[in-house]
Amino acid sequence: MGHPWGAGSHEENWPGYFIPGTTVLRNKLGIASVEVLRDAENDLVEARLIELREFPRLLGERTYDLTLLQAIHRHLFQDVYEWAGHLRTVGIEKADEAFCPPNSIAVPMAHVANRINESKRLALV
Repeated sequence: MGHPWGAGSHEENWPGYFIPGTTVLRNKLGIASVEVLRDAENDLVEARLIELREFPRLLGERTYDLTLLQAIHRHLFQDVYEWAGHLRTVGIEKADEAFCPPNSIAVPMAHVANRINESKRLALV
């Protein structure tokens, strides 16, 4: 069975990210308030961030690719969201600037990873 946020089209997926009838993101904590969820998310992510600082090898090799970013997201948000570490299925924007479309995320991320790894190789020369 699929997830509610994976209904098929980007427009249909949006409602699946929310608790039905609310503007609160579905969450593992059963929280139905945007403010309470924000505070809980901040606290839980901060604890996971401290964990990563203390144990940086938890994520494995630093590949700087999409797989690593998904692992970071999964680790940071694992206590809050079921979709932690998964690619989003909807388009989003902030301050009138659109983020990369969900079905195109892999391409720019591969480009960034290649540039980082190229820089690292050049730094060793």
